Amino acid sequence: SKYKSMSYKRIRKGNTKQKIDEFESRMNL
Repeated sequence: SKYKSMSYKRIRKGNTKQKIDEFESRMNL
């Protein structure tokens, strides 16, 4: 949950959206 909130703000930048997706994927694992 905490990771999603932090990553969501970074996703807004758009540039790091791809890296965030991979990060969340690993966190889900």
